[in-house]
Amino acid sequence: MSLGTYPEIGLRLARALRDEARGLLVKGINPHTDRKQKRRAVRLAAEHTFEAVFLAWVEHRRKELKEGRQSTLSQILRIFTKDVLPSLGKTPIYDITRPQLLELLFRIEQRKAFTTA
Repeated sequence: MSLGTYPEIGLRLARALRDEARGLLVKGINPHTDRKQKRRAVRLAAEHTFEAVFLAWVEHRRKELKEGRQSTLSQILRIFTKDVLPSLGKTPIYDITRPQLLELLFRIEQRKAFTTA
């Protein structure tokens, strides 16, 4: 398993990475597979932002909901574009917490938009 090349990875860091890999082996975990899984998790988190998931959901709902000025779909798009996406759009869906959602609802309620909240 390659840990990197010399200019980027110094001797001290290479030894630390080696020790970490040996520790995983002692636990019965393949270090190469573990590294691949961690890279995949980072990539999935980047691909599954709140905005990306929301847009996929909108495309799915477009098949059932009518479009128009006062339609449910246009209201959903307007509300999310104005209130939700600016604060949560770039956040990975896995990292969104309850306090973030409560803060978002609190800001909407402060505008007296109770129906929207």
